[in-house]
Amino acid sequence: MASVPVLYHAEEGYFSQLARLALAEKGIDYKSHLISLATDEMHEAWFLRTVNPKGMVPAMEHHGKYYTDSSDIMVYVDTLPSDGPKLFPDDSSVMGDRVGHFSDLLGSINVRVVSYGSIFHRHLTVDSQVSPLMTKEKVRARIEGFGKNLAIVQEQNPDLKAGLSGRRGLYDEADTIFDEKRVIAVFEDVDRIFGEVEEELQKRKAEFAGDDEYWLCGNTVTVADIHLSCFLHRLTFVGQAQRFYLSKRPLMTDYYNRILQRNSFRVACGDANSRFLKTK
Repeated sequence: MASVPVLYHAEEGYFSQLARLALAEKGIDYKSHLISLATDEMHEAWFLRTVNPKGMVPAMEHHGKYYTDSSDIMVYVDTLPSDGPKLFPDDSSVMGDRVGHFSDLLGSINVRVVSYGSIFHRHLTVDSQVSPLMTKEKVRARIEGFGKNLAIVQEQNPDLKAGLSGRRGLYDEADTIFDEKRVIAVFEDVDRIFGEVEEELQKRKAEFAGDDEYWLCGNTVTVADIHLSCFLHRLTFVGQAQRFYLSKRPLMTDYYNRILQRNSFRVACGDANSRFLKTK
């Protein structure tokens, strides 16, 4: 029997959602190995030495090879035998060029700052689904605790320092997350990107007039849609839907409603954000 990929992921992790949705869209079975973000399990020695020396999820093993970044996972998944859509169309094609552009554009968004910044500055949100018990103090403690835990891991395991040298991510974003003006500046970047996305959806609507099955770059779901749908889902959860699309971008609103109807999305991402930022 052929082996199936093993996905090490966090249910609530944004980048884990990207990987799961890619697998779901391609219809590829995999073995799930959940990793706890709340307990920083990705910094435990077994994970760092066996799965991903960078201490990040998602990671995936297949046929003895490890893929340690959501982008690498999605690229690899697209090479596996499947009846699902081509996530990365030929980049020499018009559609492939669109997919590359919007994947890069959406991938440039600082999702950590948008997510944690929205929770820390809750007055900037509308209809947030994050528990009110997740106070500023708890967000601060989580971010600062992440940095302290990472320092301890490196001190106790000198041989792992090289892999973790660039792995401060969330902790390094603290100054931005705690500064309302800097968070709003990131929001403004998202707004500019979404303006371009709305214009592109208008082009697709005209191109496939009368057909409900159109997506960001064509009439099939691609990696650009994986980025967009997961980000819209996170924005809705942290209370930014009104700011970014409900109030002014009808095609993006329609797009998100259609994404929610896809079985692949419901299975891979539907309730995932409900665990976001739960603590020990």
